[in-house]
Amino acid sequence: MFKKTKCNNCYKEFDEVEDQCPYCKTANSNKPKGWSFKMMTFVGKGKQLAIFFVGWLGLQFLATFVSLIIVLTSSTPLDPSGTTITSLENFLAQIIPYTLLTAILLWILGKENKKVFSSFKNPFSYLGFVAGGVIIGLGILYGLFSSQFGTGGNESAVRDLITFSPAGTFFMIVLMGPICEEITYRLGLYSFLRRKSMLLAVLITSLIFALIHFDINAIIYLVDPAGEAGMELFKNAIIIELVNLPNYLIAGACLSLTYEYLGFAGSFLAHLTNNFVAWIQYVVPSATAVLFPLFLK
Repeated sequence: MFKKTKCNNCYKEFDEVEDQCPYCKTANSNKPKGWSFKMMTFVGKGKQLAIFFVGWLGLQFLATFVSLIIVLTSSTPLDPSGTTITSLENFLAQIIPYTLLTAILLWILGKENKKVFSSFKNPFSYLGFVAGGVIIGLGILYGLFSSQFGTGGNESAVRDLITFSPAGTFFMIVLMGPICEEITYRLGLYSFLRRKSMLLAVLITSLIFALIHFDINAIIYLVDPAGEAGMELFKNAIIIELVNLPNYLIAGACLSLTYEYLGFAGSFLAHLTNNFVAWIQYVVPSATAVLFPLFLK
C-alpha cells in the first residue's frame, strides 16, 4: 500500500518517509523532497494508527466512563430521564476526559514528542494564525446560510460550558482541544493516509473530523420520538446538524491543508486561533459584537 525505499548502505527496504534507515541508522537520501514532506511530521505507521484510534475512540470511552462515575457519585436528584447533573459536574465530565486523553496521546508519542513540537521552530509554521483567520472567515460566510436553521448541538454545548467556566474552558477548548485533535486527526490519520494520497487524506480526515462534531443525540432520539411532537423535534435536530456539518467539513479540510504545508505547529495554531475566537465571543460578547458581529447571528 505504501511506498518503500532501499537503504544505500545496508540495502534493506524501509518506509520512504523515515529520516534514516531503521536498521543501520544511515540518513535517508531518498526521502521525498517536496515542501509538504519537509513540513509534515511523520511517525511510524503503527504509532499513527494508535494515536488516531486512541484519540477518536478514547475520548468517547473516557467521557462515558467519567460521566458514569459522576452520575453514580452525584448527590443531585435525577430528573425523570435519570440523567440530570449539575453544571459543575457537566464541566468536569468534559475537562477530565480531555486532560486524560492529552496525557495518553503524549505518552504514546513518547520520544517522538521532540520531533513533533520542534515544528514550532520553523517560522513558516506561524502562518497558521493566518490560516486560522481564513477558517474563521469561511465560517462567517457559511454562517450567513446555516444560522437561519439554528445552532448545532456541539456549538450549544460549548457555549454552555464557556458560560459556566470561562477560565476552565479556555484551558480545554483553546489549548487541549486543538492539541488532542491535531495529534489525532492530522499527525495520526492524515499523515497515515498521506503516504498513499493527499486527496484521499484530505477527504477522509475532513469527513471524520466533521462527524465527531455531529450531535449524536439527534439520532438517538429517533428510537423513541415520543409521538408526533417528538418526531418533529427529531427532524428539526437532524436538519440543524446536517446544515452545520459542512462548516466542520470546511474547517477540517483547511486544517488538513494547513498541516500539509505548514506542519503540525501550523495546523495547531490555526485550530487554536479558531477556537479562541469561538471562546472569546461568549466570554466578551460586547467586544465581539463589534469585532465579529456575524458570529453572533
